[in-house]
Amino acid sequence: MAIFEDLREAYEIAAQMRIPDGISAVGPLFAQILAMGQAFEPALAILGQVDDACAVLGDEKGREWAAALRQQIEVMRGTPG
Repeated sequence: MAIFEDLREAYEIAAQMRIPDGISAVGPLFAQILAMGQAFEPALAILGQVDDACAVLGDEKGREWAAALRQQIEVMRGTPG
C-alpha cells in the first residue's frame, strides 16, 4: 500500500518538524486511511493534531473538516461523540 506509506512518512515529517501547513494538509487523509483499517485511536489522535495545526493557521474550515472527520470516525468505531 504505497499511498499509506507515503502519507505516513509525509505526516511524520510534518509532525516532527512541527509544520502546521503539512499537518493540516496530510493529516486528514492519513487519518481517513487509518480509520478504514480500523486504527481508530491513532486516527483520532492525528485529527486532534490537525485541529491544533489549523488553529495555529487560523483555518476555521480546516478545523470544521477535522471535526466532521472525527465525528465520522467515532461513529465507525461505535462510540458517537
